[in-house]
Amino acid sequence: MSPHVYLAILHNTIYYTDMKTHSVTCIGTSCTAAGEHPYWTKWTFKDENVLKSPNGIAVDSIGNAYVSGSASCNVVVISNNGLFHKELLSKEDGLTHPGALHYDRSTNKLLVANSYDYAYLYNVNN
Repeated sequence: MSPHVYLAILHNTIYYTDMKTHSVTCIGTSCTAAGEHPYWTKWTFKDENVLKSPNGIAVDSIGNAYVSGSASCNVVVISNNGLFHKELLSKEDGLTHPGALHYDRSTNKLLVANSYDYAYLYNVNN
């Protein structure tokens, strides 16, 4: 795993990016009666034509993952089952090596911070 991993959590699910493999992974967790915490991979998204060097990640209230691609200069949303994706933002929207993301679940606003300059706030419609 890359030393540059970003993660987000929703309920018993962990989402993380891996810049080294250009992938996003969603894992489920649970707690057994014995206090153990097993986990399993729910899905992995990898498509370097869409997302390169994934950085920041944020998750909305239904489990859609918003991921910034530093090298691809975009933000991609990945469906909660990992089967579908859509590019939401790109260079044309002012992104230059986007890094950190924050999704405010109460207002459906997405904060995207470029690594070297501005941050932008967007309204997200599901």
